[in-house]
Amino acid sequence: PENGCIPIFLERRTHERLTGEKRWPEAIERREASGADSAVVPGDLIELLKVEEFVVVPLFSPSRSFGVIIADNFVTGRKITDNHINSLELFASQASLAIEHSHLYRDQERRIAELEALTEELDNSKNLLVKAERFSALGQMSAQMVHSIRNPITSIGGMARILTRKSATNEQKRFLDVISKETARLDKVLEDLNNYAGQFEDLRREPVNLCDTLRKTMMLVQPDMTRQNIGSQLECNSGKIEIIGDLNQLRQMFLHLVKNAIEAMPGGGNIEVKVEKDDKWVQIIISDTGEGMPEDSLEKIKDPFFTTKTYGTGLGLTMVENVLKIHDGNFEMKKRDVGGLEVVVNLPVGLLTNSTS
Repeated sequence: PENGCIPIFLERRTHERLTGEKRWPEAIERREASGADSAVVPGDLIELLKVEEFVVVPLFSPSRSFGVIIADNFVTGRKITDNHINSLELFASQASLAIEHSHLYRDQERRIAELEALTEELDNSKNLLVKAERFSALGQMSAQMVHSIRNPITSIGGMARILTRKSATNEQKRFLDVISKETARLDKVLEDLNNYAGQFEDLRREPVNLCDTLRKTMMLVQPDMTRQNIGSQLECNSGKIEIIGDLNQLRQMFLHLVKNAIEAMPGGGNIEVKVEKDDKWVQIIISDTGEGMPEDSLEKIKDPFFTTKTYGTGLGLTMVENVLKIHDGNFEMKKRDVGGLEVVVNLPVGLLTNSTS
């Protein structure tokens, strides 16, 4: 042929294949000289090897092929014999087996990793279902408690305030004042439970103007801020920001966060509320100049029933977190360098309406 090379094919069949008997590794070989047209050895390969004689042995398994081994006599210059070919075939057989095992081991590792990930996901789903069931039962119980207890508590507080305005002695007024304050605290607890239970109602989606909602929220707490000598600023410099969400739940969330800021400043201070927007989030930032919160408390603040207040349920921030989860948002709390606490509420820009500028 043109390149001076004639391939000689070597076929090996086991004795078992010929007679049905298992006598591995004995083999019967048959060689046939091929014509020049049956196979062509690439000239680049001959040029690369620079030899006149070499052997190509395949690497394969019953399920796949891996490649070939090319052996030549460039170093020794001796003729390649049948013994050399037998040794090379034996080596190729063992190498193929080792490669197949490595592939199987890698596939097994991948499948084990997939099973572990699936098991972890199932465990997380189970925990979420248990948690959801627990919260749902708690929400139903809270709703029943609020309706059963709130009316008597309101009546007791109202009667105590009426008696205080009547002809009561100073000592009686002190006792009645204690009754009024304690019923107000109980009413606050019931309000937290009512807000928490309200999260399990059907979500009502409607356009919500964030700046207007925050402005009305600040007006609701203005008497408390005036009484505690607290100033406030609301900055909405990003134009009209309107999202699709549940107005009632968002309003309850903002009211709780602002009230928390007021309670953190019994001696007076300042509340600053900002509304900002970037490519990913609409951010509502509520800052106060209060006493702040220890780092260990910040780590546990989202846990249900955890509270740093003497009176409280610890459900307020759980309610905030759940409202934001419903709206695909989140929030974080961090200490300010200048003192006080900063709460950052993140709502996805995907909630923005088309009319938002």
